[in-house]
Amino acid sequence: MSALNSELQLKTNKTLEFKIIEMKKKVLTLMLAANAMAMIANSNSTIKGRIIDQDGRALPGATIVIEGTTEGTVSSRNGEFTLESNFEENSNILVTVIGYEAEVAKVKSGGEIVVKMKEKTHSLDQVEVFGERHRTPEKMDFITRMPLRPSEQLQSISVVSHKMIEQQGSISLADVTKNIVGVSTFATYGGASESLSTRGFRGIPTLKNGIRVHSDFRGQGALSDMQGVESVQVIKGSAAITQGIGNDIGSAGGVVNIATKTPRFEDAANIGLRFGSWGQVRGVWDLQKVITRDEKVALRFNGALERSDSYRAHVDKNRIYLNPSLAWNPTKRTNVIVEMDYLHDSRTPDRGTVNLAADSVYALYDLPHNKFLGFETD
Repeated sequence: MSALNSELQLKTNKTLEFKIIEMKKKVLTLMLAANAMAMIANSNSTIKGRIIDQDGRALPGATIVIEGTTEGTVSSRNGEFTLESNFEENSNILVTVIGYEAEVAKVKSGGEIVVKMKEKTHSLDQVEVFGERHRTPEKMDFITRMPLRPSEQLQSISVVSHKMIEQQGSISLADVTKNIVGVSTFATYGGASESLSTRGFRGIPTLKNGIRVHSDFRGQGALSDMQGVESVQVIKGSAAITQGIGNDIGSAGGVVNIATKTPRFEDAANIGLRFGSWGQVRGVWDLQKVITRDEKVALRFNGALERSDSYRAHVDKNRIYLNPSLAWNPTKRTNVIVEMDYLHDSRTPDRGTVNLAADSVYALYDLPHNKFLGFETD
């Protein structure tokens, strides 16, 4: 009996010892697995890299984000970055920099990720610049009184070339001077004249080839057609008084000079036709030709015919503009030009509405388009 108990106790001890060994093996296996998982997690917790451009220069301020997450960072001054994160082995990072196209790079365990950014390219519409370096605009010395280039002048001078006038389709002087800072339309007197203002002075004087064509003294004005205009030149400020027009109201504000087109000693022709609102039809032409074999005499003929109605009843316009010129260069230093500038403008002045009370009371009459406060013979 005693021997049997001893045998049973021995078997029990062996069984317990075996179970303990098995448990130790399982615990060891679990510890090894946990350690391996921790090592894997540690290897996927840091992303290092560098952001550069196509020339290898570092790009600071680049934004790096793991795709599908909100985890990210920004590159340093030398383009380097470090991102602490748990990520899958096949993850991607998205890199963006202002002025560069976005790039996607594969995350790799260990080592440095180098992302090369490509600069964005923007294609612009074609830009044409017309002009000649160091060239003085034609007939500018008529108002400057000195044969100097604009950059050599002491006055503040603005010039609008015939290229801009043609491209903008300008017809009136008011259309052209919109390109000049500080110059505005003071009044049109029912559409029958063009009075300009600058630097706070009303009605600055207007010259054509240096000769006064109108003085806005007490509200007088004139009209000009831009078909025969080579350029419009504006001198701002009191320097305009030196042009001999000091008795004009607006002379202290500036002066406008209209330079007309004259022969360029080339054979050329240009015609155009415009249609607009309210029955507007305008035809223009510009013809020039060298008429002698020695190329010392040339002829140029500009002109325009226009007619139009208005949104206002009884208001219409008919215009004829002719600008022929003949140039003769007998010597290299002598240039003789004979020119005629003719404008016949027949239109109905449209002075708008009236105030139905004293001037101190706002009572403007809402004038319908089918009414005209004048006479049919105006």
